[in-house]
Amino acid sequence: MCQVSIGDCTASPVGVVTGATTGKGGIVVLFTIGGNMRFCRLAISIGLIALLAAILLLGDRRMPTGPDGGGAGQHAAHDRPDTIHVATFNIHGCKGTDGIRDPVRIAELIEGLDLVGVNEVHGAVWDEPRNQAAHLAELAHFPPEDCLFAPAETRWFGAKRFGNGLLTRQPLLSWQRIPLPRRYDHSCRNMLVARIAAPQETVQVLVSHITRSSDREREIQLNAVLDLFASLAVPAILLADLNTPPGDPRMNRFLAETDAVDAIAAGGVSGSERVDWILVRGLQCLDARRIDTVASDHPLFVAELTVPSAP
Repeated sequence: MCQVSIGDCTASPVGVVTGATTGKGGIVVLFTIGGNMRFCRLAISIGLIALLAAILLLGDRRMPTGPDGGGAGQHAAHDRPDTIHVATFNIHGCKGTDGIRDPVRIAELIEGLDLVGVNEVHGAVWDEPRNQAAHLAELAHFPPEDCLFAPAETRWFGAKRFGNGLLTRQPLLSWQRIPLPRRYDHSCRNMLVARIAAPQETVQVLVSHITRSSDREREIQLNAVLDLFASLAVPAILLADLNTPPGDPRMNRFLAETDAVDAIAAGGVSGSERVDWILVRGLQCLDARRIDTVASDHPLFVAELTVPSAP
């Protein structure tokens, strides 16, 4: 405590005035709380900065979404043609090689197709539309009740999502989201399995996108995707960005040891640099094509499939 008289000030240069009393020598001011206010302000600023940094670190952390699944909704019956045109497309968040993010360009490419597996689909729960799969379904005139968004990870406390999607004009019967193993990589990946009422048969469709950041993780995830695809009842279709080119020993062994067919190659599309795949089991590929586009950093691969005639 420091006393200060009017005639002779002996106050400390720092402190908080909390009261005053009248003494014989004049007014006496009592400083009951000492301390440096500049130090207090600095401490508060450091605390706020630390809190903000913690929020930023936690918010930007990739969190897996976990498994999920569901059945079909109520919808009108669709036409079931003799053949279906299926595609796999890594849409890169609808961001093109020119740096422009434009879902309309993506929608124009996939309009008219029957079944499309899409990768690198973005979604935000605070935005409308809530995800790019739903937006593309609307733009390309797919039945919204038969289209799926399967986020593999969330960031910013659920406000930002990232994963795979499936757009189909055929009735969706059921679906399941299965996380892929995550041991060595920071990203989260998953598999989307759906049952589709396609021509003549119920078709199992598997959509996935595996990592490329870690070779060990990629090998583990590739084995998980191929093992699941081999276990599905036929007919079955795999639409995926496997980050694995044709000629990879694991892919060659899988194609040699199972009844799976590389529909892109079987349809006459050559090239050893692609990492996108359309694999089929119990279906026949009539044609395939590759469409290079500025709308994404990946080409669009399309295959025309049918159930083979009984011998």
